[in-house]
Amino acid sequence: MEHLDQISAIFSDFINPKKRIFVGYLVLSFLIALVFQVGIRKSSAKGAFGAIFDRKILLSRSSVADYKIFVINQVITMLVSPLLLTQIAIATSVFFFLHRFEFVTSGQF
Repeated sequence: MEHLDQISAIFSDFINPKKRIFVGYLVLSFLIALVFQVGIRKSSAKGAFGAIFDRKILLSRSSVADYKIFVINQVITMLVSPLLLTQIAIATSVFFFLHRFEFVTSGQF
């Protein structure tokens, strides 16, 4: 079950409208490209799909670098975020613990 949660966390960016790779944005980008290809360049629908999903573009060095950055970012986030949450919890606990004593005033540190 834990692996399923990790896999869903990887793909959660696709359903989060705050992220650039949100499915809604991807669909809108596709529609804009399709309108451009068909309306302005006067391509057929089949030609427009071929131009939009061209292997030279999808497998270009720039695109592959973007794919790698996405995967590396997800892996680092999965590894580092539990550590950050732990540090925040410890810092908050120490903060409240120190404020229980009268000799430590707020803003002293």
